[in-house]
Amino acid sequence: MNQKILELREEAEKQLKPALDWYQAREPREQLVLRALAGTIALLMVVTLIWMPAWQVRDNEISEWQAQAKLLAWMQSNESTIRQRQSSTGQKRVGSSGDWIAGLTRSASGAAVTLKSYNPEGEDSARIQLENQAFSATYLWLQQLSEDGIQVVSAEFMPGSEPGRINLRATLRRGL
Repeated sequence: MNQKILELREEAEKQLKPALDWYQAREPREQLVLRALAGTIALLMVVTLIWMPAWQVRDNEISEWQAQAKLLAWMQSNESTIRQRQSSTGQKRVGSSGDWIAGLTRSASGAAVTLKSYNPEGEDSARIQLENQAFSATYLWLQQLSEDGIQVVSAEFMPGSEPGRINLRATLRRGL
């Protein structure tokens, strides 16, 4: 290992010899200016290549943390609504026998969600579409469906026209 280091050092000295000879041929004042220039360039490289990217990462992490803190605050402020809807009783289970598509529409209206369209896909699957619905109501409705034995097979969420509102296309399947 030491032999390799020595070989590399000799090769570097051989490559740098013309530049060192040129530098040593300069007057002391010129050498001082060249050292100051080299120090300035080194400082600029450290700032540009290390400090600025690190600062940018720090700013991005702070922004992400603030966004997550806002989300947590929103979730905590809506906790009572979520718990209330989870504990509401007396609703007919959607996944039970019978016309489960009709149960979907009933449960959607009971959860303050309006189905724009639905298309049955076989006996145990349906494709639904919601437009500009409240995210919290839609989330609670999907959670209730899950508890009733209806699974969300695929879902595509898109932002609605106002904050807190979404558009949703999903495929639902009734558990057997």
